[in-house]
Amino acid sequence: MAGDDVNERDEKVQRRRRSHGRAMSQENVEVVRRWFAAIAEGELASDLWDADLIVDNIPEFPVTGPYRGYEGLQRWWDDLAEVVEGARVQLDEATRLDDERVLTVQRLVGDMAYTRIPVDAPWAAIWIVRRGKLCRVSGYATRKQALEAVGLSE
Repeated sequence: MAGDDVNERDEKVQRRRRSHGRAMSQENVEVVRRWFAAIAEGELASDLWDADLIVDNIPEFPVTGPYRGYEGLQRWWDDLAEVVEGARVQLDEATRLDDERVLTVQRLVGDMAYTRIPVDAPWAAIWIVRRGKLCRVSGYATRKQALEAVGLSE
């Protein structure tokens, strides 16, 4: 009987931990969404980023990185604006993957700087969020590639 009480308590603790982890990771999705809202207003929202942040992208992206720290974040945006006039990043999807990682699908919209060819390019990213701060974002060509990069599938 005492063993039953211990097992029941262990199960309750595990349920609470899972529930807390889901709540925290949902907060991480909201941190990512706040960054997209800020960038839509032309703000990099450095207050949402960890000081040691890393931004890197696929080789096919107009700017690849890696970019490190707040200065790197600003350089990423400046480099992007140099290649894509009127660059806008629009969030299409933000999905919790686990306690730290968020998958996003977004679009780069604007005009290529030298050719004036319109661009509306979707890509995916994996975000790592710790203690409410964006620590790393890695871009991928597709949602499938992003998931595979972290050992998941659709």
